[in-house]
Amino acid sequence: MSRLSSEYGMTKFLSPGLQEILLGYNWPGNIRELRNVINQLMIYSSTNQILVADLPDELLSCSAESSKKQDTRLTDGLTLKIAVQRFEKELIEEALGKYGKVSYAAKALGIDPTTLARKLKKTT
Repeated sequence: MSRLSSEYGMTKFLSPGLQEILLGYNWPGNIRELRNVINQLMIYSSTNQILVADLPDELLSCSAESSKKQDTRLTDGLTLKIAVQRFEKELIEEALGKYGKVSYAAKALGIDPTTLARKLKKTT
């Protein structure tokens, strides 16, 4: 990103949610695929913060399928309450990464912004 930032004369950074997705992706095309995706994100993102919503659809769908498979497995000690809390936290993080503001994320999640703020305090 630093090389591309100097090449394009712009400074951009990845949202935490996007960083998590990129780190968890398998990258079957290796470093070339990663470079191409970062290049595409730098060019097409309209803001300085590159969000999850800026990801190409194929990457987003692969990461969603991967996380669903990992989080829905029944393991020892995983109660329904813990599983629901994890899922809620992931949805909140995804909404914040995609929409950038608490008010927009809350609207997308169908909850009040104060409820979302309370849930954020609870998960950190």
